[in-house]
Amino acid sequence: MSNGAILQLESKNEFDEYLFTDDIKMSEFKNNYKKITNFSEVPYSFYPTGAVSWGDRMVFKINKVGDLMSNMYIAIELPEINVTQIIGKTEDIVTSNYRVKWQDFIGYTIIEKATLRIGGQIIQEMTGEFMMCYTDLYDNAWITSAMCGHDVNLVSPQLQTFRQFIYVPLRFFNCGNYNSTLPVNALRYHEIEVEIKLRRWDEVYLVLQQLTDIKTALISDPASYKYGHTLDKLPQQNFNNIRLDCNFIFLESDEREYYLNNKLDILITQVQMIEQTCSKLDTIYLNFNNPIREFYFLLSKNEYNNESFCYSGKPQFIPYKAAPPNPPEFTKTLWNQIPEKDLLAEASLQFNNVDRVPYKDYKYWFNVQNYETFKSRPLHLIYLYSFGLTNKKMNNGSCNFSEFESVKLNIRLADSDIRQYHITDPTYLLDVGPTNSTRIVVFGINYNFLQIEDGMAQLQFSM
Repeated sequence: MSNGAILQLESKNEFDEYLFTDDIKMSEFKNNYKKITNFSEVPYSFYPTGAVSWGDRMVFKINKVGDLMSNMYIAIELPEINVTQIIGKTEDIVTSNYRVKWQDFIGYTIIEKATLRIGGQIIQEMTGEFMMCYTDLYDNAWITSAMCGHDVNLVSPQLQTFRQFIYVPLRFFNCGNYNSTLPVNALRYHEIEVEIKLRRWDEVYLVLQQLTDIKTALISDPASYKYGHTLDKLPQQNFNNIRLDCNFIFLESDEREYYLNNKLDILITQVQMIEQTCSKLDTIYLNFNNPIREFYFLLSKNEYNNESFCYSGKPQFIPYKAAPPNPPEFTKTLWNQIPEKDLLAEASLQFNNVDRVPYKDYKYWFNVQNYETFKSRPLHLIYLYSFGLTNKKMNNGSCNFSEFESVKLNIRLADSDIRQYHITDPTYLLDVGPTNSTRIVVFGINYNFLQIEDGMAQLQFSM
């Protein structure tokens, strides 16, 4: 056997000279590493100024604890919710047919908007919906979902959900990328603030009712259960604890002096957003500025806006039905056969009325573009287009939207598709296709430079 291995090594010609070298430094088996500058990293907590309640804006003033600032998390202790709290009901914690749950990805649902300001200037702002998209495409590990509260204890319908913390990773340019940390020690004359706009209380939870398949004889059979929406509400529960956790990096003196005494040009990303309703055939004008790395677009039915981040034609839970009987009935096999249908049929992209991407079906925008750039496994129907080669590094391709007279995203929505989910009652209908009140939101991710000089920061290019 070893003789064959030696024979392989000796079997070479001039072709192998292009592939192999005798330089030991290039060995695949050498323990190669590079030296780095010394540092230490420590978390530090900040608390909002003033009392905070649902729907409020809270501001965190960032003290310059270390030399660089990296990851940032909103830490929230969610209050307990349970079925005995339902307004106007007298429910038993054991026998109730009602259930309560936090919205999916509750951490990002809670955040309506997050804003980073330096010296009073908005450097970056983004919605919780964008951060959900970013997590789906860039960081869709189980642990990230769990940190954001998307675990079975919080998002499954329950009789009772206990108090517990969630840690929501913010997605500012300095978070998750150590090559783009914010040199806070160089900002001697500028304050740093993070503002979080919270959603209202009734937008962050669901009260559901346990429904049973009308064809199932055994009411106690858990396999027959589904949950349906109700109009019931819970009384507002206040926050027990909320704070901003930031990671600070401490440098040794030579590197610290470099950041203090040199002009810094930091390549950052920013988020631009367009939101509107769309019709069956529509054109969305992408009035974005600066070089765009990629854009995402999402479609949702306003009828399902009580479910966070629902982008398919089928809601997660059976819709509320005002007509009797109450609770409403359904047929499990019919409901399960209803597809989670894409609301998009096809789309095209035009620059100055010239096709950049001709009409392609929804799988191109959802599957092919993801495969070429991200290779992620998104939990939501996120359509996208990337002008870069990969999502692994900054500045690997972009398109300067400022140079076009018009950039159009032309869309055609899917056809109406009405399904019955009750075996005998034809009034139980669900249209899994789009409607004229279909919402579209487009996020454009652009590049910019944050310039830091003489203790102050500014954006090099305006939005």
